[in-house]
Amino acid sequence: MSTKTTNLTNKAGETVGALSFDEGAHSWRIATKAEPNFPRTFPTQQDAFYCWYTTFDQKTGKLRA
Repeated sequence: MSTKTTNLTNKAGETVGALSFDEGAHSWRIATKAEPNFPRTFPTQQDAFYCWYTTFDQKTGKLRA
């Protein structure tokens, strides 16, 4: 099983999360230190990025209230 990962950084240059593709499961996942067990998976990288930008705070990696 191999994975592809894109680090998600804030404006300060800190890595606050990651987008990973699991070739074995054929899905994308979002992981952050603030939300390490975020349960959703996504069929495309575009779907995962959309969720990141609409659901998470890009400064902290936390889910928006």
